[in-house]
Amino acid sequence: VYMAGGGLGAYNGCSAAGSETAVPPVPFYSKYATSANTDFVSHLQSIGYSNAGSQLDSVVTWQGGIRGGATYAACIASGGSKQACAPPGNGCNGGGGICIEDAETACALAFEGVGSYTTTKAIESCKFAFAYDLHWNRDVRVEVVAFPAGLTE
Repeated sequence: VYMAGGGLGAYNGCSAAGSETAVPPVPFYSKYATSANTDFVSHLQSIGYSNAGSQLDSVVTWQGGIRGGATYAACIASGGSKQACAPPGNGCNGGGGICIEDAETACALAFEGVGSYTTTKAIESCKFAFAYDLHWNRDVRVEVVAFPAGLTE
């Protein structure tokens, strides 16, 4: 599942993130949710992340990427705090995570692909993930099970 704005990790094909990652040989984006994207940084500052410029590259590389969702936004709009509105284990305090509150604005500012198709799909995926509360790190559990014979015959 592709989700624009997810964590980059150390090796990615999306975008450089300041000193956190190197420029990919053939990047997907000309603008990404990093400190180099001054429009996105300004938006984050307007919603309370005064240090977004110095925190964003680390957040998008090592903290799971941009977070936020419709349920979170509704909680914030009703007066909840960033920490109280985020699911457990998901920081929205800047240093441990940055959470968007308005996908229409944030997603359009965060991404610009090297082509119009990439731009369109990045913004669509960002909005979809926001609408369905998918921009969160989840507590995932796995269990080893026997492989169904019907899948190999």
